[in-house]
Amino acid sequence: LILEEARGVLYFMVALALLSQPERWLWPAAYLLQLIGLLSVLIGYRSRRCVEALGRKLRTRDAVAGAFAAVAADGRRPLRHFGLRLLCQGHGVHLNFLFEQEALLNQLDADRDGTVAEDEFMLWIGPTEPAMLDAFGAYPLEESTAALERSGTHRSGGTDGVAGGGAA
Repeated sequence: LILEEARGVLYFMVALALLSQPERWLWPAAYLLQLIGLLSVLIGYRSRRCVEALGRKLRTRDAVAGAFAAVAADGRRPLRHFGLRLLCQGHGVHLNFLFEQEALLNQLDADRDGTVAEDEFMLWIGPTEPAMLDAFGAYPLEESTAALERSGTHRSGGTDGVAGGGAA
């Protein structure tokens, strides 16, 4: 359930733990985990770069929805490997290998059902303007702080972030 890059770092950490053991028979497994970790980091990096490139090409909510509908079977059906590859290639982001498609699918698939629905695609690729953030339950810091100040539970300039300032 974690991103490929983070998984690679975990493999590195386990490999280091195995290498610190005095039993030499664990070392080949540690070297294998280091290799798997390196590959995971590289694949995760490539997947993240694809998401960033799509985000630069599809700058508005309508552009993201239109790109998704253009490759979805009926305009709304979730994407699998082939649909995701078509969408990417249509916008100049080339997925040359199957493992790249799999990594991108895994990154975009929030509910882990093996497909990318339009809302999942919008979450990763869509614009991050305040109107979009509100749709996903996140608010810009300025708006959140202003709402807290209006409600009286936050006072700017306070020392502990609690209404009423410091100790009484």
